[in-house]
Amino acid sequence: DKNNRNFAGWIYGSGHLWMAQDLLKDHRHMNEADFYSVVQKNYESLVKIKDQSAGDQIYDDWRRSGDFDALDRFQLIQNRPFYVDVFLPVDDEGEGIWEKYQLRVATEKNMALRRTAYLELRSDFKKYVLSIPIKLTKQHFWDYCFGDMKKIGYVMPDSLNDRYDAATGFVRDEDERTMIF
Repeated sequence: DKNNRNFAGWIYGSGHLWMAQDLLKDHRHMNEADFYSVVQKNYESLVKIKDQSAGDQIYDDWRRSGDFDALDRFQLIQNRPFYVDVFLPVDDEGEGIWEKYQLRVATEKNMALRRTAYLELRSDFKKYVLSIPIKLTKQHFWDYCFGDMKKIGYVMPDSLNDRYDAATGFVRDEDERTMIF
């Protein structure tokens, strides 16, 4: 950029890049067998420079209460503010996954059963989820749950072509400005 900062630093943070460069500086080539130890050293170095107190608090809350809801606060990759997740059933499989999610996860009262059901669906479910700037979402994405924006948004199949293009992704309204990150 203009300030001579590496683009990757905007994404991963300068600490991650500095650590990786330091660990790899003596390795022009690396055998696969050595890769694990370098990754482990990188992780150990990052742990030393990152504040772990929030993760420790989440773990302690979960351990003391036995409540899996405490684990919902843990995120390996921090959510960006002002973004929400929206489910887009772009094909028949997606519609089926949404139906399973509604039947087996969203309506389940028992947290242990709910968690198990979600884990069974998670990899397929996430294929249909986009994180979208909240200012680009429409209130009707939450009609299915009576406007509760703490839940995931849902684009109805009949309006999907207005909101999603297979080639370009989420469709912005013409009056919305372009955002560059």
